[in-house]
Amino acid sequence: MTHHSMTLPRPSSSPEELSPSLSVFPGAHNINVRDLVLTQINQYPAGNVSELFQLLNPITDASYKRNRRVAPPDSHCMDGTRIEVLAGVRTWANQTSLPKPFSPSSLLPPQGDKSGNSNGKRTVKQGHDSISVDIFIQHICWMYGHGGCGKSAIAQKVAEELAGNDKLGASFFFFRDAGDRSNMNRLAATLAHQISHNIPGAKTFIESAIKEDCSLLGQACSLTSQLEDLVFKPCLKALNMGDHPAHDRSPYVIVIDGLDECNDKEGVETFIDYAISFFTRHPTIPLQLFITSRIEEHIQARLDSEEIYLIDLASKFIHEDLSLYMKTAFSQAAKQDRALRTQGRMWPEPEELNKLIDYCDGSFIIGSTLIKFILGDPGDNDPRTPMERLLLALEMDYGLDGVYVQVLSRCRHLSHFHLIISTLAVIREPLSISALSALLYISTYEVVRVLVNLQAIIQVPGRDDVPVTLFHTSLRDFLIDRSRSGDFYVPPSYHTFLADRCLNLLFGSHTSNSEECCRYAIIYWTVHWASALMKNPSFDYEKLETPEHWLDALHRPPWGVTHPEVYHSVVEIFLNEVDFHSLKAKLNGAMASYLTKMLRFPAWLTKYGKRDVCDCPSGWQKSRTSDEVQDDNKLKSLMPCSSVMVLEGLSHMLSPKWKPSPPLVQLSMESGEGGCINVVFDRTAVEGFSSGSLEGLGVKISITRDIPATVEPPRSFSAPLS
Repeated sequence: MTHHSMTLPRPSSSPEELSPSLSVFPGAHNINVRDLVLTQINQYPAGNVSELFQLLNPITDASYKRNRRVAPPDSHCMDGTRIEVLAGVRTWANQTSLPKPFSPSSLLPPQGDKSGNSNGKRTVKQGHDSISVDIFIQHICWMYGHGGCGKSAIAQKVAEELAGNDKLGASFFFFRDAGDRSNMNRLAATLAHQISHNIPGAKTFIESAIKEDCSLLGQACSLTSQLEDLVFKPCLKALNMGDHPAHDRSPYVIVIDGLDECNDKEGVETFIDYAISFFTRHPTIPLQLFITSRIEEHIQARLDSEEIYLIDLASKFIHEDLSLYMKTAFSQAAKQDRALRTQGRMWPEPEELNKLIDYCDGSFIIGSTLIKFILGDPGDNDPRTPMERLLLALEMDYGLDGVYVQVLSRCRHLSHFHLIISTLAVIREPLSISALSALLYISTYEVVRVLVNLQAIIQVPGRDDVPVTLFHTSLRDFLIDRSRSGDFYVPPSYHTFLADRCLNLLFGSHTSNSEECCRYAIIYWTVHWASALMKNPSFDYEKLETPEHWLDALHRPPWGVTHPEVYHSVVEIFLNEVDFHSLKAKLNGAMASYLTKMLRFPAWLTKYGKRDVCDCPSGWQKSRTSDEVQDDNKLKSLMPCSSVMVLEGLSHMLSPKWKPSPPLVQLSMESGEGGCINVVFDRTAVEGFSSGSLEGLGVKISITRDIPATVEPPRSFSAPLS
C-alpha cells in the first residue's frame, strides 16, 4: 500500500507539476522490496503557510485552541464540576451501534421523549451488498440552557477531551459581534481546514473539491454547497475508506458552540436543516455533531427530530457545581493574598456563600462576575476591601443587571467613561486599546484608565494591540435596553456618532495611522450609518444631503497647519478577499436601507426621484485621467461630497454588476474649498494577486487627501448620549 499526500497546485501549474515523482536508490539494480510503504511529505518553505490554508482562509481564533482571553468566551470547567453532564456527553460521543435509544434518566428531555425512534433496523451498503443491521446512532446532540449556565465551558471541555483522544473533527465557537465569528460566512472553510488536519484522508477530498470548483470559496456560493463539498462529503469519503464497517468505528465529533450567537438566523436554519438531512441520508457514518445554544425560536423550531438528542442543563446539576466553583475561587484567592488569609479558612461564611449561590440562580457567568467584583483587581482604583465588596454584593438586586450597575457606577465619574463603554456596546467587532484610542480620538491612557476599573465585566488585555472583549454578551444587551440600564443606556443615536468618526478617520482631518482602526472604519462605517438611519428616531434625513453635517472636517486640514500650500496625506488599508466581499455587501446593505427609508418621504421623491445604481449616481460623473484607470472605472464628484454621495459612489463602483471586479477602481471626491480626496481600490497591488477565477486575494485601498491649508481648527466631535 502506498500513501502519498499532495499540495493543491496553483492554477498556473503545469501537468508535470501535478504528477508525483519518485526517485529511490538511483543506479541500484537486482533489488527485492517487500511490503513497501512510501510516505511523500510536502514541506512548505519556512515562513509560508500551506496553499490549502491560503485558499480556505479559515478563522484562526474560532477553535477550542484560541486564546480565550482575547477571543471569548473565556470559559472552562473547573475540575470536579459538571460530572453528570460530561458523562452523558461522553456516552453519546462514544456511540457505535446501540440496540436502543440513549436516554439516561438524568438527561431526559423535559417534554416527551426526544431521543428518537427505537426501531434500530437500518440497511447498510457494504461493497456491492446491502446488509441489515441493528443500529441506532443519534448523530446530533443539542445541549441548551439559559445564558451563563455553562454551555461554552462544557463545549470547551468536550472539545479538549475529544482532541486528546484524536476524535475531534473540528470546533467552532460563535460569539456575537465578533466579526466573522458572529456569522456563517467562513464557517464551512474554517471547519474544512481543521478537518483536513484531524480526519485522515479528508484533506485530499477537500483539495479535490476546490480544484473541481473554485467558486466554493467565493462569497456567492451558498452555505449548503460549502457544507456539502468542503465539510460533510470529504468526511464521508474519508471515513468510508477504512477496512471496518462504518457503524463499528469510533466516531469523530464536530463541536459547535453558541449557535444562538450567530447573527445570521437564516444561515443557522440552513445549517441545522442540512445537518439533519445529511445524517438521515448517511445513518452509519462515524461522524457526530455536538451543538450548544440558548433556545431561540428559529433554533427551537428545528429541534424536534429523531436525529437530535437533547440535553437540558437543568438546575439540579448546577447548585453543587456552583458551590464547588465559588469555594475553590475564594480559597485560591486567599492563598495568593495574605490579607485575605487573616479572614480565616471559612471566608465567606457558609451562610454568605449560600446567599451568593442563590443570587447566581444557576448562572456561572453571574458567579464568575461576582467573584471578580468581590476580589477586585490590583490594577483598579477601588479603595474598598474584598470584605466591603462582599457586603455590597449580598445587597445587590438579583441577576447580572445588579452586578453591572454596581461595577459601572464605580467609574462613571471618569473622563470619557460614557464614550468608551458606549463604543464597546455597539462596535461590530472587538478593537484593541490602540484602535479604540484612534477611533474615539482620545489617548490610550484615557482608554486604559477607564477599562482597568471595569475588569469585573470586561476582559482588558495586557497589551495595547490586543482586542478588548466583553466577558459575556449580556452586558451589551443590558446597555442597549433603556428599561434595564437607566443612566448607562446607549441610544441608537450613538451609531450616528460612530459613523461620523469612521468617515472622518478615512476622509477628514482626524485621520489615523492605525491600520486596525482604518480597516474597521472602511468596512463598518456603512453599518453604523444605516443603523443610525433606521433606528435613531431623531435622525434628520434631510441633512444626509448636506456635506457640512457629516463631513465638515473634510474642508479643513489638521489644526495648526499654517503653510499656504496644500495639505497632503495618504492612508493605506489592505483587506483580504473575505473582508473585501464583506465591505461590498455592507455597502449594498446600507444603500438598500437608505432607499427603503427615503422612499417613505414624498419630499425626497420629488427632489431626487428614484435612483438606479446601474446609472451614474447623482452628483457624480465618469472621468478619464490616465491610462492606468479605465474610463468606466473612475467616478469624479461634481460637488462637495455628503455621506450619501460617498455611499452612492462606492456602491456604484463596487456593485455586483462588475463580473469580475475591475482590478482598479477610483473615486475622486471634491471636499470643498478646492480640496480633493482620491480613493483607489487596487486589487493588483496585493501580493499573490491572480486574475483567475478566485478573483485575487484582496485589495489595497489608498486614500489620498489634498486639502488647502488653514489655521482654523476643526470642529470638536461629541457623542450623542440622549
